[in-house]
Amino acid sequence: TSPQDLLHLSANSPVLRLTNTTDLGKSSVEFWDNQSGTSQSGEVFYDDASNLFGLQGNANGIVFKASNTFPGSELMRLTAAGRLGIGTSAPSAALHAAGSNSSPQIIVENTSAVGGQNAKILFKPSSARSTGPFIMSTQRGSRADEGDIQIGDENGTIVTFNFGRVGIGTTSPDADLHISGTND
Repeated sequence: TSPQDLLHLSANSPVLRLTNTTDLGKSSVEFWDNQSGTSQSGEVFYDDASNLFGLQGNANGIVFKASNTFPGSELMRLTAAGRLGIGTSAPSAALHAAGSNSSPQIIVENTSAVGGQNAKILFKPSSARSTGPFIMSTQRGSRADEGDIQIGDENGTIVTFNFGRVGIGTTSPDADLHISGTND
């Protein structure tokens, strides 16, 4: 009854519906940066042709914030160069995570039940390679604290850290340092 903006929806569950009348078109909400309307700053869109929902930003990228008041706290930024920054507004790599505490963390978690499960970070130095070096945490046995860290390459595990033991060329070291290979 008393609109606070040019478009103000007020209801129990308000819905703003954009319907495209063709199968190949796009429905969008566009944002422009000045009164003359000469420069689009971004849009939220759905493209019927590719069945794709998206956000499109300007040269400054797209920012994700959390707060119920403007401007809010920036949590994540996707730059126009394709860099994703979490906890930083100026990512210097494809993925840049930063934290204010003394030990920022990246967690790779396999949510399957314990026993024989892995969580892996794979490094592909070239798009021509199908695989590359890896760091992997392996769950062994039925207890949550039974596991190891393995570092390897395309040929398999090179080094294993298991229960305070180090294995080179073996995934099951049976001494503090266990070296296994053709040149033992």
